[in-house]
Amino acid sequence: MQRYQTGPHSFTEVTHEGALQGAGNSMCGMVVGLVLMFAASPALLWWNEGSAVRVAEELDHLKTNIQYLDPNNMNHNIAPGSAVYIQGHIEPTTCTDTVDNVAVSFQCVTAKRNTEMFQWIEHVHTREQPDGRGGKTKIKDYSYTQGWSSSRSSHQRSGHENPTQIPSTTISQGDVKLGAFMASSDITSELPMRTHRLQAKDVSDSSYLLGDQIYLGNRRQPQIGDHKISYVSFPGGLVSSIAILQHDGRLTRPAKQSVLPLVDEGAVTADELIEYALNKNTMLTWLCRFCGMVLMYIGMSLAISPLTKLVDYIPLVGGLINFVAGTIVLLSAILVSCVIIAVAWIAVRPLHATAALACIIGLMFVTRRPSGSSKRRE
Repeated sequence: MQRYQTGPHSFTEVTHEGALQGAGNSMCGMVVGLVLMFAASPALLWWNEGSAVRVAEELDHLKTNIQYLDPNNMNHNIAPGSAVYIQGHIEPTTCTDTVDNVAVSFQCVTAKRNTEMFQWIEHVHTREQPDGRGGKTKIKDYSYTQGWSSSRSSHQRSGHENPTQIPSTTISQGDVKLGAFMASSDITSELPMRTHRLQAKDVSDSSYLLGDQIYLGNRRQPQIGDHKISYVSFPGGLVSSIAILQHDGRLTRPAKQSVLPLVDEGAVTADELIEYALNKNTMLTWLCRFCGMVLMYIGMSLAISPLTKLVDYIPLVGGLINFVAGTIVLLSAILVSCVIIAVAWIAVRPLHATAALACIIGLMFVTRRPSGSSKRRE
C-alpha cells in the first residue's frame, strides 16, 4: 500500500490487488454468498411471515378481549394480567441530568439528552482501475473537514483524531402516575417527545447556556471537542394506552414478547391504537421482505463472483457479460425470494391457503367444463 499526501487535510491510498489475490477474495465471497442465499435470506423471509401473522392475530384478539379501565377508579373487577385500555393524564416529575459538572433539572415525564460534537469528519471516495493483467488497483481518496456531528467519527488518522464524545442518553423516571394508576417506563418510553428549550432556571450555571442549548467550549470559534447539548422530552398530559394491568395496579408490557404496550398522546380510541399497530405491522412486513430480497441478491452476486472474475479477462465483451449476468441474478433473486415468501405464507396461514387452493381448483373446473350448448351440438 502506498500513501500520498495531497493536501493539508487530504491524502490518497493506493493498493494493488493481484490476480491470485483477487481469485482468493472471490472464493471467500462465494462462501459468504452461499450462506446468505441458503441461510440468512430464507431465514429472514420465513421468520418475517410468521412474525407478521403472530402480531396480526394478537391485535385481532385484542379487539374482542380488551377491557376498559377507569383511570380514576382503583376499585375494579378486572383480573391482573388482563389487557386494558386506559385514557388519562400523566403527571410530570423532575427530570435531572449532569453534563460536565453542569446540573440540569426540569419538569417532564421522560426525556432524552442529545449531544453534538465539533470534530474531524472523514470523507472517503473509492475507485478501482484494472491493471490489464487480471488484477486491479484500488484508490481511496481521504479528506477531512471540521463540523458538528451527533455521532463520533471513529477514525484515528494522525493529526485528525477526535476526543471522546459525551454520549446521548435517555433519562427515565421509572413509574409515573397515570390517573390513579402507575405507568411503568415501558409505557413512557413509547411516548412522542418534543424539543425542550432550556432556560436559565433549568441549569445550575446559566453561563453555559447558548440559546436553548448547553454549550461546552469556545463560543467565538468552535474547537475540536466542543459540545452542544440539547434535550427532547414528553412534558405530560393526556395519554391513551393499551397495556397489561398487574396485581399491584401498575401498567406494564407483558412478560412474553408482545406488541403491547400501545401508547399515543391525546384522546385516541382503542380501535385507533390497534389500527395504527396493524398498519405498522404491515409496513414492517414489507420492509423485511425487501431486505430479504436484497440479501438474496447480494448472496447470488457473491456466489457467482469467481465466474465474473474470470469474465473480466475477456477483452471488450467482459463488461457486457457481467451486465447480463447481473440482470439475471437480480431477476433470479426476486423470483426465489417470492417463492420462499409464498411457501412461508402458506405454511403460517394454512386455512387461508386451503381456501385459496379450493377457489383455484373450483375456477379451473368451471372454466374447463364444456357448456350445455356445445354438448347438444355434439
